[in-house]
Amino acid sequence: MEFKSIIKCENYKNVDGYRAPNSDIEKVDIGVKKNSENNRLEIIAKLSKLDGKFDEIPVNRIIDMAILLCEASLYFKEAYRMPKFYDENNLTISRVGLQGDAMNIEINTDNENLDKDIITLADEFNKQGELLGERFRVLSEILEELGY
Repeated sequence: MEFKSIIKCENYKNVDGYRAPNSDIEKVDIGVKKNSENNRLEIIAKLSKLDGKFDEIPVNRIIDMAILLCEASLYFKEAYRMPKFYDENNLTISRVGLQGDAMNIEINTDNENLDKDIITLADEFNKQGELLGERFRVLSEILEELGY
């Protein structure tokens, strides 16, 4: 089954963060598509690009990425207190319970430049505080309206 758009935002390029109004994402749609692996319908977000190409992402993955982003943002509020912005003896940031297991969120020690890159990421969270904060507030308000 092909993707079937149900809800759309045709002016996404005008609100795509620092990329606006020159974003390569022209439109965002929400719809349904049958998963060929398990034959189940999935709610899909489709990012349509200016060149006609697109990306389709199951919405649970979008929410999972939002959880990861929120946990990282929360982590960096206190990370500056540690000399390397992380504790080498405790790499776990959070365990988020999902589906009878947990999403383990931790510092990636596979990164060869971790000591430098983590400070760069922390700086970006600070620099983008207004941009992210606006979206976090909107998300919080919508979640509250939904009863969460």
